[in-house]
Amino acid sequence: MKHSLLTLFLLLLIASAALAQNNSRGVFIEGQGKKIAVLIGVNDYEKMRKLRYAKNDVTAIRDQLYNIGFEKNNVFRLVCGETSNERPSKDRILATIQHAAELARDGDILLVAMAGHGVETNDGKSQFCGIDADPENLVATSVSVGEIFDVIGNCKATFKLMMVDACRDDPFRGRAAFGAKTMDTLDNPPKGTLLFQSSAKGEISLEDDDYKQGIFSYYVAQGLSGKAADREGKVTLLGLADYVIDQTRRRAFDLETRRQVPYLKGEITNFVLANVTRREPATVSPPPGTQSPALSPTKAGERMVLEIKDVEYAFRWCPPGKFIMGSPSGEQNRIDHESQHQVTLTRGFWMLETQVTQLMGESMTGDNPSYFKGINHPVETVSWDDCQEYIKKLNDHLAGTPSAPTGFKFSLPTEAQWEYACRAGTTTPFHFGSVLNSDQANFDGNYPYGTSTKGKYLERTTEVGSYPANAWGLRDMHGNVWEWCADWYGDYPSGIAISFSVAVTDPVGFSTGSDRVLRGGSWFNHAADCRSVRRFDYVPSLRFYSVGLRLSLVSQ
Repeated sequence: MKHSLLTLFLLLLIASAALAQNNSRGVFIEGQGKKIAVLIGVNDYEKMRKLRYAKNDVTAIRDQLYNIGFEKNNVFRLVCGETSNERPSKDRILATIQHAAELARDGDILLVAMAGHGVETNDGKSQFCGIDADPENLVATSVSVGEIFDVIGNCKATFKLMMVDACRDDPFRGRAAFGAKTMDTLDNPPKGTLLFQSSAKGEISLEDDDYKQGIFSYYVAQGLSGKAADREGKVTLLGLADYVIDQTRRRAFDLETRRQVPYLKGEITNFVLANVTRREPATVSPPPGTQSPALSPTKAGERMVLEIKDVEYAFRWCPPGKFIMGSPSGEQNRIDHESQHQVTLTRGFWMLETQVTQLMGESMTGDNPSYFKGINHPVETVSWDDCQEYIKKLNDHLAGTPSAPTGFKFSLPTEAQWEYACRAGTTTPFHFGSVLNSDQANFDGNYPYGTSTKGKYLERTTEVGSYPANAWGLRDMHGNVWEWCADWYGDYPSGIAISFSVAVTDPVGFSTGSDRVLRGGSWFNHAADCRSVRRFDYVPSLRFYSVGLRLSLVSQ
């Protein structure tokens, strides 16, 4: 199953000049221009080790492109084993991409998907290997990614998306060419380009013998087919990304108990990729407290956007369920008051996708107490008492908010709700596994977890949503700023056995106390303090520049 799969998807998605905006979702609708695609899959190399599923990857994507409106005479495919005119050599790859780019105009969509070996040569040049690439002379015989970037830069694209399905660990396995490195320079996309990478640095991108594809590519095609559609039948860029990230990480763990988490980086503008017919399960009932027929979430992580005083608040659905709260006795850096116990949450709730931003806070209160200024940075230097005043103002506006779920109110999450949402079904110290470095969250990278490799210490907050989401679409659950919870701080139930004979239902914490609970860690803390289970307490009247909040919407 292991290999260094490099499937380079350069999706230059060019929206029309007359793009219409959907105000309730912040989504741009695609234009009515031509849809042009170049699809390149290289399996049967002449001088390099052959690959298995590169052709399958681009074929699956081609079929979905036809389904979403690409005309066959505007799709150019270069794969091994077909006509000589389609042979994916270096010269033909460059000529085909250039030809397609020159055909594109404002309002068109140009898509280029490449599957095959990829390398970084000793002089730092990133290359894509066509069928005639020679490992003894890679610079001269393979396609420079710089040349492809030049085409992107010269193309009349309004929106540009680059999708990379590539291993980022051992460069001598799988689809990395002999004696070369993987294409690490793709971490820095050109100006105006969004990068969607199949895995983080140090991870393997897996192929699946059941699917006969790379798992990242498989879920891209599945998402375009409608699996990533919202309730209106729209497959948006960010909706597709959420689906692919979630499904890829789950499948990688099922295949090899291995972590593979795709992520987005670059300039993000959401827009509609496809309109499909979505089938909703007929047997699913609305969760308790949800009376509005327009808001009946059917799956964990479903997204809802409310607009309050011209500011968007994006929420994710956390369904009713059971989980084991606390840490096992052998967890690294475990502290007292993390004893494991079973928790049942009988009612689902909505959790804010990101930490509350300064724009959200100031639009409601007229004040911004934050030390690190930035409208999209988390609001911080707020006390628990400050949060209650803010939430009261929000609730005063909720009744008049279009599409707001009836019977719900804003609140701070309980400690149990917070950990349940952070874990999103996982049992490891972090929602993405047992290792944390500063590529995955904003904390003091001098003190990583599960690895000796140190990373960056930014010494400040970052914009919300800068790091990978968990399986339910929630971002920055680890690091950036601590998040206030509703509970008073106190000990968990004692006497826990392996059978979890001590269990609690819908816990709300103690009725009184001196300190309130904080969760999640911050930019100021070590990685161990960012674990899903880490509990911290703070006097509710005090403020600090590493402390902020996240909202929940709970049924009354």
